[in-house]
Amino acid sequence: VSMHCIRMALLSSVNRMAPRSAFRLTSRCHIHPSLGSSCHHGISFATCPMMAKLSMKQCHFQWQRTASPIASAVQPSTSMIVSTNPSLNASLPYRALAFYVITSITEPDTAVEVHRKFLAARNMFGRVYICSDGINAQVSGTTSACADYRAYVCASFKAQESEPLLFKEDPVDKPAFPRLRVKHKGLVPQFADEQVDLSDRGVDLNPHEWEEMLSDQSRPKLVLDVRNGYEWDVGRFDGAERPNTNQFTHTDEESLGLPSVANEQTDMPVMMYCTGGIRCEYFSARLKQRGFKRVFKLQGGVQHYGNVHSLESTSANTPPHWKGSLFVFDRRNTMPIGSDT
Repeated sequence: VSMHCIRMALLSSVNRMAPRSAFRLTSRCHIHPSLGSSCHHGISFATCPMMAKLSMKQCHFQWQRTASPIASAVQPSTSMIVSTNPSLNASLPYRALAFYVITSITEPDTAVEVHRKFLAARNMFGRVYICSDGINAQVSGTTSACADYRAYVCASFKAQESEPLLFKEDPVDKPAFPRLRVKHKGLVPQFADEQVDLSDRGVDLNPHEWEEMLSDQSRPKLVLDVRNGYEWDVGRFDGAERPNTNQFTHTDEESLGLPSVANEQTDMPVMMYCTGGIRCEYFSARLKQRGFKRVFKLQGGVQHYGNVHSLESTSANTPPHWKGSLFVFDRRNTMPIGSDT
């Protein structure tokens, strides 16, 4: 019997025995023979008879609290990562939820109808664009409605996605959008008429890797703000020039000051960022197609970066390389970055 089958059977048994307010095991576990009789959270395996019987000194489980609201910036599960700012008021009744999935959708029109019905039945609002390249969504609804939608999306795409899906979610006092729009439309409408090979995109940098690369002064790099000029005015990273356009539709290599000489394209690292990550997926693919070799993008965009920094913030209220707030396309208009709420 495979170790995977053993631990999945254990997972099911333990979670059935656990009270609703207890910690529950998730399936993201791995063999770790040196841990002794308790997990890294200090929870003793001896408290569970099933664990004791199966000599759980050899298993290391990740635990997830089920009774309390979101308490950290990043909550992993078997199929999703929920990124939120712990400095915000988690008791607020609504959530603003943003995510995208780049994957093949063979029948976008059917998917549009299914998602529209799912969201309307839960009185959710926002914009969802679906096409053959995947789905891009910014929606808002009650806490439970957003949780339902996250679970539904993960179940819909679990066969295609090998990595957990990243959701950015913020507590809000009322729905962040006035109405619901679900359309068969390009994930980034500005690229709808352009053939972009999304199978060859830039390299993802998580927030810590992004900070490390920004701080490295040993070699030059180009930091690109792949947004509109007015978004840059509200907040931006050090070293990023203001885009020479107020409409992302007009963004191109020349407007961003990118080199045109072939060897410069090969040698110069290009770091790009946007609000939630989707614009960088397309623009990084475009740069790769046009000869740029070292292309990097901020995973989850500025929003995820700010959430992770907020979780780890100590004395500084804002990330060291970020200046200002974040422009968002909903009723809030702007939102804080880091723990500066």
